[in-house]
Amino acid sequence: MPICGMNTLKLLVLNEDKSRGVTFEYPNDMKNGELLDKVLELETEIKKAIAKEKENAEKKDSEKPEAIVPEVVEEKKEEEVVG
Repeated sequence: MPICGMNTLKLLVLNEDKSRGVTFEYPNDMKNGELLDKVLELETEIKKAIAKEKENAEKKDSEKPEAIVPEVVEEKKEEEVVG
């Protein structure tokens, strides 16, 4: 009796620069149409998550106080007059 059954197939989906990805495991007997529907459903969920992440990032950026620019104070030394 095998420990791991080979009843499922895996699909690996990577982003454009191949730095992140996700695996999708599905049964052997799943039809192509069902698989495509499932992948499209996941795609819409991912797009929603990305949009929400960008929205949260913009919100955090707007909440940050403006950068404080330190004022440069120059000290003027008085010249000694020797006379």
